Amino acid sequence: MKNKLIIFYAPNINGLGAKVWLEAKIKQFKKKNFKYYLFINDKNLIKFSKSNIIKLKNLNRFNFFYLLFAKFIIKQRNFDIHVMGDYPLPFIKNQTLYINQANLINPIIYKYSRSDFLFSFKRLYFRIFLNNTKKIIVQSKFMKKYLNKSYSFNNKIFIDQNFSYKKLELHRKIVNKNKIKILYPSSMYDYKNHQIVVDLLKTYIVKNINFYFTCSKKEFEPYKNIRNLYRINYFENTNLEKVYNQYDAIIFPSLIESLGLPIIEATKMKMPIIVSNLPYSREISSSYIKYFNPKSVKSLYKTIYNLFLS
Repeated sequence: MKNKLIIFYAPNINGLGAKVWLEAKIKQFKKKNFKYYLFINDKNLIKFSKSNIIKLKNLNRFNFFYLLFAKFIIKQRNFDIHVMGDYPLPFIKNQTLYINQANLINPIIYKYSRSDFLFSFKRLYFRIFLNNTKKIIVQSKFMKKYLNKSYSFNNKIFIDQNFSYKKLELHRKIVNKNKIKILYPSSMYDYKNHQIVVDLLKTYIVKNINFYFTCSKKEFEPYKNIRNLYRINYFENTNLEKVYNQYDAIIFPSLIESLGLPIIEATKMKMPIIVSNLPYSREISSSYIKYFNPKSVKSLYKTIYNLFLS
């Protein structure tokens, strides 16, 4: 691979976990002194050397602006294309594909995978162009197992958890049982299962426990009248320790995840985390994790009660 050009095509890098993964991969190749180019939607621009970044306006997973750099690729015969946006590109062979979208799993194989028309179409697109890949990279055993069951990858799927994390500070907030603060650091997608927190607050009287969602003011609008529920703005990963140390625990009731980055972050900080008892979360072993049934409000209440109120 000496002197090989690495092309990162990252059209739909939106979630924090996907951005962290992309950043880690680019750093990995930079350490080996490979020349690279990053094709990315300018609204998701990551802080790298500007000379290595080719910005494409309104780039998304289904348009074909990547053809704009086809002429450039032809001039460089010795190259590798790393597609970071979950979906293989048409026409280009021997791609290395990175999958961060767990909803590509067939809902027949995993019941919490989305089964709506949009994701049915995405899975069809994925299957059609799958033969363009030479290697598929995922972040967890869960993803490898369930994607393999969904598509039969013939031994070309691999796990990579190389995030090159700095050493995180230990969680240092002292619990005040009169005012417990629990944070859910996540985007507001349906499968993230925010509703179970809402149902908990509507079902049980928990005067001394406050929950916080990371979201915009617009996203929080449906929840603004729910007692003991608040919001904070989305925050950068660089502010992780400062933010987490303002809370007594992390809650993560998501139904499907490619990895579950907040679970890893909280366990590295030795911070209590209340998480769905599902295959993706069972991969992370820690005495700081407390599991609950993500479809049972009663199970969630008991877990929180045993952690803070018993």
